[in-house]
Amino acid sequence: MRMLTRLVAAAAVAVIGFTGFAIAAPTVPAAEAVVFDNWAANELVFVRSDGGFTSYRVTHTTSKLGSRTATGTWSSSWTTIAPIDINGDGRDELLFYNARTGKFSIRKVTSKGQVSGAAIRQGTLGKGWTTLVGVDFHPDANDELILYNATTGAYRTYNISAKGVFGKPLVQTTIGARWTSVFGMRINAGDTRDRLVLHQSSTGKARIHTLTSKGALGTRTADENWGRWTRLVPANVDTDAQDEVVFYNSSSRRYKITDVRSTGAPRTIRSGTWSAYRMVIGLNVDPRPTTSQVAQEVLRLVNKERKARGLKPLALSSTLNKEALRWSRYQAKVDRNQCFHRPDLTVGMPAGWRLIGENVAYGYRTPAAVVQAWMSSPSHRQNILRPSFTHMGVGDATSSAGYLYWTQIFTQQR
Repeated sequence: MRMLTRLVAAAAVAVIGFTGFAIAAPTVPAAEAVVFDNWAANELVFVRSDGGFTSYRVTHTTSKLGSRTATGTWSSSWTTIAPIDINGDGRDELLFYNARTGKFSIRKVTSKGQVSGAAIRQGTLGKGWTTLVGVDFHPDANDELILYNATTGAYRTYNISAKGVFGKPLVQTTIGARWTSVFGMRINAGDTRDRLVLHQSSTGKARIHTLTSKGALGTRTADENWGRWTRLVPANVDTDAQDEVVFYNSSSRRYKITDVRSTGAPRTIRSGTWSAYRMVIGLNVDPRPTTSQVAQEVLRLVNKERKARGLKPLALSSTLNKEALRWSRYQAKVDRNQCFHRPDLTVGMPAGWRLIGENVAYGYRTPAAVVQAWMSSPSHRQNILRPSFTHMGVGDATSSAGYLYWTQIFTQQR
């Protein structure tokens, strides 16, 4: 779910006065980006040995368990239960798998964390897989699937359609045996695809690898000892663009929630004890945010940057939002696999403007990720932090291939 892209920004003074002259937009070096995903925090689902489960919201400011959202019982015969977004809507489905029989079932999940309706698809995937995990490594809108056998070291990757249909294996290889936790995660907000984390509970050894567009292991970015934890689970327990890792030991019932960065060194943000559970799952049950929610979140992040530098906050303009959304939808419709500016920056502007600036971006999956990318580019950052700007509009739109286009318009109003 990522691709090569570039960011383009108008010059800090994109249009000056009332000349209507649009200054050519300078470019920044090509970068890679990822498609949109919900920035809301995951729920944590705890599964007992008898198949009983309970899910909780996580309070993102403290990483404490919040309100209980669902409780029930799943069959205890399932050896693996994996969240996977098969249709790119930002909400996970659940893939249930039995290693003894090879049977699987993919089910929808409601916003309250309950399995809903008939199976999307069921069948067999072969026996003996110890890990099935949804991972985002390919340039489309949905997750892909990784299968791993801890006894043989066998490793396979697949595309999977919105109807749960598996394609031919993309990768068939071995990656070594005895990895007890294998999962994909966003370690940095600017990551272009998931990285793969491998952990051995018997030794504590942990490795992090980049992934190719087919899910093959790429560069090893970390080789650490994380301790002898029974299970490691990725979960975005706050609302940033990066995943955290939940460490859990089923014997001692100890847990810790950590930030992990590209260096591989986890930083504990909460720890304690839970009851005895067979599985802990990070699950996203929230639908993709609305355009209005996205605009409000971008505004919050932009004003946070401005406040840190002693600048006045920007106000959100419905007129600018409308024009930014129109342009993002146009970019998504033509889907050139790159972003580009409006040819006339004065179109759709409110009366009384004195100055206009524009940032565009392509592919970034969350407001946090795109704002971070803009702030990392001098020309984009100059627009965001220009003291004379008073208003902002934001629009995001997704192409038919699942890629997200962003437009951010600034004005100084009289």
